[in-house]
Amino acid sequence: MKRTLPFRSALPAVLCLALVGCEASKSSNPLSPSVAGPIGGVEITAPKMLEPAQGFRFKETEQPIKLLIENSSSTGVRPITYTFEVASDDGFNSKVYARSGVATGDGGRTSVIVEKLDLGRGYYWRVRADDGANTSMFASSSFEVLPRPLLNPPALQSPIDNVRTTTRRPELTVGSSERNVSVGNLTYEFQIAVDPAFPPSS
Repeated sequence: MKRTLPFRSALPAVLCLALVGCEASKSSNPLSPSVAGPIGGVEITAPKMLEPAQGFRFKETEQPIKLLIENSSSTGVRPITYTFEVASDDGFNSKVYARSGVATGDGGRTSVIVEKLDLGRGYYWRVRADDGANTSMFASSSFEVLPRPLLNPPALQSPIDNVRTTTRRPELTVGSSERNVSVGNLTYEFQIAVDPAFPPSS
């Protein structure tokens, strides 16, 4: 005689097989890539930002820019990587550079190179450490990239327009040169010649 299994008995078996097939396991090994995190008791300190210092001003010729940090410390055993971000706003909504998974550098320091940034703008940068299960707090700072240098010649004030002086030692007066923040301290050079072409002296 032909026998059949009632449908009500077969259904739980099918459901059980489906659930077993879909279950994902997490390892308890702290070095496993699939470890369930964060791992309790593990603390990672925030990186210490070394360069550029807070408020540093870069000249155009000092690009590309290197971001340098002192490595974080961890009470865990998992290797640490770093995430670096640069933005034009302190909320980091307008990021101009982002790199994650940066391996820990030698000598207790880690760095990345940021390619050329726009001139004449301020930037914010931050970095944090990550072991794949735990993360540190972000450390943040800011710097500025100065505009292209602007330096105009000083305006002559006196004597001018072929005026005749009454002394053989006239006082030469000029106005201050127009410049921007990319130009530092100035010195002025005065020259006198009998030829308007200012030929080199022999």
